[in-house]
Amino acid sequence: MGDRKETSRYVPYHFDASKVMNQAKLRRGKATVTLAMPMALVCEHCHNYINRNTKFNARKETLKEKYLGKIEIFRFIIHCDKCTAQITFKTNPQDGCYEAESGAYAPRDAWGEHMKQQREDAEQAKLEEETGTLIESMERRAVETARQMKDVAKLDAVSARSRVIEGLSVDAVAAGAKKVEDGVKAEVDKEAADIAKALARKKRVKRMGR
Repeated sequence: MGDRKETSRYVPYHFDASKVMNQAKLRRGKATVTLAMPMALVCEHCHNYINRNTKFNARKETLKEKYLGKIEIFRFIIHCDKCTAQITFKTNPQDGCYEAESGAYAPRDAWGEHMKQQREDAEQAKLEEETGTLIESMERRAVETARQMKDVAKLDAVSARSRVIEGLSVDAVAAGAKKVEDGVKAEVDKEAADIAKALARKKRVKRMGR
């Protein structure tokens, strides 16, 4: 009994406490739990069928990966009750079930298959909706492009007409105006000459009548 009540212990002079492994850090994220199997598994080594609700002492680990960045994923490590091979399975928050990871496989996971089918159907529906929306947007874009092309063609025609008008110089405009004025003056002179000839013809007829 005296050995149990010793007040001091010998510590070697070369002992370095910083090199001692921190068991608390090693145990962090790990724990030993007793669980009932949430799913049926078949061992890959001895093909032993592990029924659901079979109780095991398992090591529980918290993985670094998280679903949606918030929900933790846990891994459970057990040993086959027949060949003692290591079996691991983990939680699947996405489908709300468990999935075998190594050492065993699930004979049939109806819930997991159902959730997987629902997820595939949702992805297919989303893809079809996006495809339909893309086609509609492309059609609207094509109609808008055709309208814009028509507007551009009209603007080009107006710009070409404006360039033609702006390209005329002052001399050209003055020459055109003078040409018109000369034409009008020539017509007026011709009419005046015709009137004068007609008056001269009437005077001649009157003289001959006397």
